[in-house]
Amino acid sequence: MAWSLHQLDQSHTQQEKDVKMNSKFEGPFISAFETDVTGVVKQELITYRIKDGMLRKEVATRTFHQDGKDWLDSSTVTPLAEVK
Repeated sequence: MAWSLHQLDQSHTQQEKDVKMNSKFEGPFISAFETDVTGVVKQELITYRIKDGMLRKEVATRTFHQDGKDWLDSSTVTPLAEVK
């Protein structure tokens, strides 16, 4: 089934009402967040979202220091294309 970007935007809006966090789902995506951070230098989560008629790339980054005992979080939002 082919979806238009408008349908995807509406679908996302409904999903947002139904489920606020992806942590309610099961699978390897969730376990990636619950894994041991020993030796991890950096983690990134990239989300592509349609919001207010704009396709955007949202990046959440966690940079670890001192073998996971300290970290710095940052996030960026980059507009990619207007969706009509």
